[in-house]
Formats: sequence, C-alpha cells, structure tokens
Amino acid sequence: MKLLINKSKFLILPLFGLYVIILVRTAWVSDDGFITFRSIENVFHGYGLVFNVGERVQTFTHPLWLFLQYLTYLITQYLGSPFGLNKLYFGNIIISVSISIVAISLYSFKVARSTQLAVLGLGILTLSKGYMDYSTSGLENPLSHFLALCFFGLYLSKARNHLQHITALSILASLAMLNRLDTILLYGPALALIVWQSSSKPKAIYSILIGLLPIALWEIFSLFYYGTLFPNTAVAKLNTGIESITLFRQGVYYFLNSLRLDSITLVFITLSIVLALISRDVRRISLAVGISFYLFYILYIGGDFMSGRYFSLPLIIGVISLSTFDIKRPIIYASIFFFIVVIGLLPFILTIERRPTYGLNRENNLVFFDNHKIADERLVHRDRTGLLTAIEGNSPRVVYSQDDWLLSGSFPINVHIVGAMGINGYRDGPNIHVVDVNGLADPLVARMPLNNLERWRIGHFHHIIPDGYIDTLSSGINMIKDPNIALYYDKLSIAFKGPLWNWNRFVEIWYLNTGKYNYLIEK
Repeated sequence: MKLLINKSKFLILPLFGLYVIILVRTAWVSDDGFITFRSIENVFHGYGLVFNVGERVQTFTHPLWLFLQYLTYLITQYLGSPFGLNKLYFGNIIISVSISIVAISLYSFKVARSTQLAVLGLGILTLSKGYMDYSTSGLENPLSHFLALCFFGLYLSKARNHLQHITALSILASLAMLNRLDTILLYGPALALIVWQSSSKPKAIYSILIGLLPIALWEIFSLFYYGTLFPNTAVAKLNTGIESITLFRQGVYYFLNSLRLDSITLVFITLSIVLALISRDVRRISLAVGISFYLFYILYIGGDFMSGRYFSLPLIIGVISLSTFDIKRPIIYASIFFFIVVIGLLPFILTIERRPTYGLNRENNLVFFDNHKIADERLVHRDRTGLLTAIEGNSPRVVYSQDDWLLSGSFPINVHIVGAMGINGYRDGPNIHVVDVNGLADPLVARMPLNNLERWRIGHFHHIIPDGYIDTLSSGINMIKDPNIALYYDKLSIAFKGPLWNWNRFVEIWYLNTGKYNYLIEK
C-alpha cells in the first residue's frame, strides 16, 4: 500500500476533481475587482491607465494582474466573444479559474515531494475558505499563488545557487512584487539567504538585481506617470492618523475572525512555521521568516475587511514548506489526513456562518459582517457577481450599460460621490467623475485627514472632502474654500493633471513626495 501511495499519481485525481468543483462553484468577483475593470476600459479606449479620465491616479495594487486581464480583454475584443457587455467579468473568472487549476496541478505533480504530501496539501487548500474564496474574486491572489509555487518550488529544489538559477528566482520574485508589492516580505528572506550562501556574493547580488528589473521599471514608470511610487489606495489607507496600537488590535480581530470561520488556514500556517524552525533547514526557515514578517505586517496594518484574503498566500507557501517533509509511516499519514479533515470541517459545525444555507435570506446584509466589520465578502456579493448566478442566466447587472465606453469631454463634469467605488464606478462609465469617501481614487481626498478618528471600518477610512472640492472637479476651476487646501490642490494638480514632460511637474512631484506641502492640509 505504501508503494502504491508513493508511486501512483492517480490517487491525487479524486481530490483534484473535488478542488475544481469547489473552485467553480464558489467563483465570484469582488467589488474591488471592478475598480480594475474601470481602469482597463479607460486604457483600452485611449484615456490612459487611470480611474477618472484626466486624472492620473493608480487605484489598483496589482499591475501584473491588470496587464494579464487587459491582454485577455484585447483578445476578446478583437476575436469576438459571446459575453456581450460582460467580457471583463467572464474574462476575469476564466483567468482566475485557469491559473488556479494550473497552480494546483503544478503543486500536485511537481512541487510536492510525494503523492502522500500532494494529497495532504490538496486537502488543506481545498478545505481552506480563505484560499478557495480568493482563488477567484477578481483580485490578484490566484496569480500570487501561481508565482509563489514557481518561486518556492524552484527555491527548495535540488538546484543550488547557480547564477542562472538565482536570476530565475529573482525574476519570479520581481513578478510577484509587480503583482502585489508587499509580497517582498515573503520573498526577501529567501533572496537574502541565496546571497549569503553564494560562493560569489557580488555575482549573486548582480543576478538578483538583473532579475528585479520588472518591478524596478514599473516603479520608475509609476513615479513618472502617477507622480508616486505607491498606489493611491496605499496613501489613503496609511494616511489615517489612527494609533498603531488601535490598528494592531484590529489586526488581532482579523486573525480571530479567520480562526473562527476558517480554522485550517491559520493552524497550518502556524504549523509550517513551527516545523520549519524545528527542522533547522535554513531554506525552510527562510520561508518561515518570510511568512512571519508577512503575518506581523497584517497585524500592523490592522488586517483587512475581507475575511481571510491576506492569509491565502502565506498558506500556500506554508503548504509548500510542509510538502518537503517525509512521511514514512502510513499510520502517521492517515492521522495527519484525519486531522486535516477534522480541522477543515470544524467551522461548519461550530459556526452558523459556514453552513451552506447561511445567507440565503438576504433581508439584512449585516449578517455577513462580524462585530469588527470584517466581512465574508463572497457571501455579500455571490448573488450579484457569483459565477453560478451568471451561469443560471442571471447575468451580472454590474456593467456599464452602453456598448461603447465613449467620453464626451466637456464641462461641467458630472461628479458622483460613492462609498464602495468598484461596481458603482464601473457602472457610471467614463463621463462620471467618481469621488469615493475613502479617498481610494482621489489624490486630494486620500491625503486629507479622517472625518472622525473614532468611527471607521478597516479598509474604509472616510477622509474629509474639502468644501468647494466637488464644485472644483465639476467646473475645472479651483473653488476650494480653505486657501491652504486650495493651494495644495493647485500643486497636486500639476503632478496629477499637468503635461507629463513639464519640468515644473517633476519639481512638484519631488516636493509632494518629500512632504514640503504637508503643512497646508494638516489639521
């Protein structure tokens, strides 16, 4: 029996099939996914890689994921597709499901050291709510999972520190950071260990720098085009004035939320760290250090409003690490598999929110939020943007209602103030200038203080919208009542709206990024 388990890859197929079924049945697109859709429409129609036409603001955090979606959109536009106005929606679902299946195939048949370990890893991932929910969702997670499997699978392989090997790893890490910049915390320790172990450290550093060119080139472009190194969303979410200890406490609630609804995820992330440290294998330890850095980062920023989203990537890396351990005794293998099943199914028994019938009565959407405003986002949106809903004939009514994404380009501009800006912004189309109360899409609002430091939801920080600002956007004339804020907006407009190659713009970008004008908007 032991020989059969180790040699027959066919034993993976039933669990692999279950994974695919659950993946398709739970496929959906989040509200945040539609934020990227609006930018894709704008760049495709020649209005720039922007959210609001005429204002260079980066509202997406995943350039590589956007490029992949844009490429798919180009193909469907020029070759034709049966999806009508839902091209971006269905294209996103197809990409997400396809990459997720490729990733799990790569794990099962290449990365896992044995069939035993592949089955255990597949069990963990299939029973993880966080991993499955965000293997679609319209966000960058599936591509992050795939790149992590490529990087850490190669990193833990027998190849050791050849320059081509180092360059390949560095390129993969660079692409992962281009997909989401904060993943540098997960890849940094591994890259540092590669340099430390190399017999020629200068050559190793040179190889890594060559591999990091993709993210370096994007940051250069971002500074030139958007005037900042970081997305506007980061500015809005980090510029809050909320005390670090308060955010840290919210981060703890985020962990507890996941532990309650999705116990298997944090249990096996923790287990991967502990076993790596016990093993004393420096490569496994570097993975554990990266995961630990990332978990602390999640605590530091207060977690997220999407339950489990930030844990899917450290989980797949933890599973990769666990898949390098040998299990020689069938009784141990059977015990671990039983433990996985029990931990994975426990939330269905202990928490009403995980039961299949939960949420079918949608009279009150607050049932999808816990006491700390952390939401089961897939349940919130499944009836509008779930794949099963679309397949059943209820096509998602969250699209721009016209065939052509055409800009009239005249003043006054119609300005729409929104809360959640993804579906609302995409539905409004290019002739509506969308201002969200959280400042995610607006360069001035993102830099303003919060309305109330005592009332906020993680990921949704309501910033002050200055008096006269909406009239300013509508008319194109600075009508902001506060003279200091008005002056700040004039400087900001040069960077975000002025001619790209104007020397004065480069000067203002420097001043804005070094904080020269911050005194103008401080309370």
